[in-house]
Amino acid sequence: MILNDGTTSITFTDQLVWSDEFSWSPVQQSQQYSIGGTLVIQEAKKLSGRPVTLIGGGSVWETKLTIKALHAASLLTYQQFTLTLNDGRALTVMFDKQNNPIEATALFTGQDELDSDQYTINTLRFVEV
Repeated sequence: MILNDGTTSITFTDQLVWSDEFSWSPVQQSQQYSIGGTLVIQEAKKLSGRPVTLIGGGSVWETKLTIKALHAASLLTYQQFTLTLNDGRALTVMFDKQNNPIEATALFTGQDELDSDQYTINTLRFVEV
């Protein structure tokens, strides 16, 4: 997978799964009853806001250098990225800062703190804009 903001590109593992790909609807619906008892339904298409949660389930490894690059990118304000998935789809996203955007843990304790040390990517959270 590739995360690109037009100047910087971060390539990371393609082993992550988009866990909430089918749990979001692009249509918002509201239902209310009128004073006369008739059900009034209003629908509108959402223009953005689809969550893109990539999970590794603890079995996806990445280098500390890549984790540091993803973390640094997640700290940028109002930054949009193109996220290219392994199937070639490209999404315009921002890191989901309302939730913890990156969850990664060191694979082994007592590592030497080298950029080549292995980490597991548990979760990367984005929102489509």
